Amino acid sequence: LAGMVVLLAAGALPWDQSTDPAAGSLQNLMTGGGGAIMAFATSLSHVVERIPLVTAQAGLFFGILMINAFVMTTLDTSTRLARFIMQELGGGIPWLGGRTGATVVTVLAAGWLGASGNYTRIWPLFGATNQLVAALSLIVVSSWLVGMRKPRLYTLIPALFMLVTSIAALCWQVRGFIVDGHLSMAAIAAGLVCLALFIAWEARGLLRNRP
Repeated sequence: LAGMVVLLAAGALPWDQSTDPAAGSLQNLMTGGGGAIMAFATSLSHVVERIPLVTAQAGLFFGILMINAFVMTTLDTSTRLARFIMQELGGGIPWLGGRTGATVVTVLAAGWLGASGNYTRIWPLFGATNQLVAALSLIVVSSWLVGMRKPRLYTLIPALFMLVTSIAALCWQVRGFIVDGHLSMAAIAAGLVCLALFIAWEARGLLRNRP
């Protein structure tokens, strides 16, 4: 849903200023006018200003607010999940298997990542991994529906769509990382491709079982 909102909002602005020099453009906003956040907020303002009693300034405000709310909830969930994983991996280590130690390590690692600037390389992978989680969740629900002997196509078809989309996006990113010389990031993206294929292979039985 969030991706559809972004695409619809982006369609409200031209890519360049060749058609309307007086209007803003996604190209200018992305390269020197505030980046992706300002590009989305400006595009959304052009969409909502067509609504009666709603101004472009209000759309710009709510666009930036939407981005900040999404980022804050994402950071909260990511930190919580990272802490759970850290506790599982460090179960045999007293200071790491506890809640406090795992939280400290997780936050310090995230802080180092933000201070070093390497987050700009990892961030493009976030979208694909997020869709992999969505696909896995839909596959789990599909498995539950099969166990309950109920129709599972309502969740299985979206799950397959998410898997195909994620694999295609990750393959594209692998190519881009290799071209840019970021081989470590290319290896991570390739590992995620293997993970997506593994999920698809594990879910093959859902296609054969009848409700």
